[in-house]
Amino acid sequence: MADPKDTAENRIAPRWIKILLGASLAVNLLVIGLGVGAGLRIKNASRDFGGGPRGGIAFVAALERDDRRQLVQKTKDARRASQQDGRANMRQILADLRSDAFDIDAFQAALLAQQSRTKTAQDVIRTALVGQVAVMTAGERAAYADRIEAHLQRGKKRHGQKRP
Repeated sequence: MADPKDTAENRIAPRWIKILLGASLAVNLLVIGLGVGAGLRIKNASRDFGGGPRGGIAFVAALERDDRRQLVQKTKDARRASQQDGRANMRQILADLRSDAFDIDAFQAALLAQQSRTKTAQDVIRTALVGQVAVMTAGERAAYADRIEAHLQRGKKRHGQKRP
């Protein structure tokens, strides 16, 4: 006769284990989905000239060497202040995250401050860039546009994307 301890009822996992396994599966699928989504986004980011992180970099990289140096010089103080504030802010964020008394509102405010600093630094660079382009002749602007396009094409080639 069968051992009473070896019945089907005793072999079924407790409900909390089923819930835990289901939650674990959901988290794993979420992480996989985020990874696949991020990979696709990065791969397609610079497919057209308007998208992706390479677009903004191309405007600065395509400048002539002297113009690029002038841009860096014009924005040096703003970038330095932003970096110093950013480092202090990051130290505070990390300390807040490690704190037992976590304050979600303070965390959100710190992230918003970081975003604001980034936007301010971008605004300074954009203003300086617009000033440099404004004094270019039509021929210089056309050559600049060609260098931007070449920079973007190199990025596409480097990342295995086909040219349009």
